[in-house]
Amino acid sequence: MALGAVFKDVEAGEIQGEEQMTRIAALAMCVLVLAALPAQAKKLNMVAVPEAQAHCAAEAADGAYCYEWKLVADPALRIVSSGYEDGGSVIVYRRDARGRYRHLAEILPALRDSRYPGQLFWGYSWDIEDIEVVTHGRRIRMMATFDHPELDRMLAGEITTPETRALVLFVGKTTQPEMKLASVRFRELPVDALVSSAP
Repeated sequence: MALGAVFKDVEAGEIQGEEQMTRIAALAMCVLVLAALPAQAKKLNMVAVPEAQAHCAAEAADGAYCYEWKLVADPALRIVSSGYEDGGSVIVYRRDARGRYRHLAEILPALRDSRYPGQLFWGYSWDIEDIEVVTHGRRIRMMATFDHPELDRMLAGEITTPETRALVLFVGKTTQPEMKLASVRFRELPVDALVSSAP
């Protein structure tokens, strides 16, 4: 029997006594169950890979921090962030059927935190919850840019790096709100352009 019909019967006085109390109790239980259900969660673009698996198993054994995520739309596409207290790297890999990792690009992580609208932060591994991507079928495009102040510093020789790195947009909750980044304009870039689009 539909909940609306039960409410009408009780309200109209057509259900009396013990049956009325039983139906009211059942209605109350339904309301409590519905209220306890979590709101529909936002679908994630990437999910964490357990530290003991794959790439991070060796890193963690060495005392380094290591976080690995796989993209939901293409689980072979992996992002691994690892290092030590004084520095680290974020690398995009493609994992083959045998579990081998092929280096695609080293990136710089920017973090958007909904608690600070309009402000970007450095994307520390432990703060990252998701990545901003646009999918077109099996084609994945990351929200990234090569037009950022950190790149200018690299090109000026203030920061040395073996390659020009794209700044890629992640989402999460910053634990270091003082580590702000300048505002930049992100655009959709396919993974293979994270290196080939560099100036």
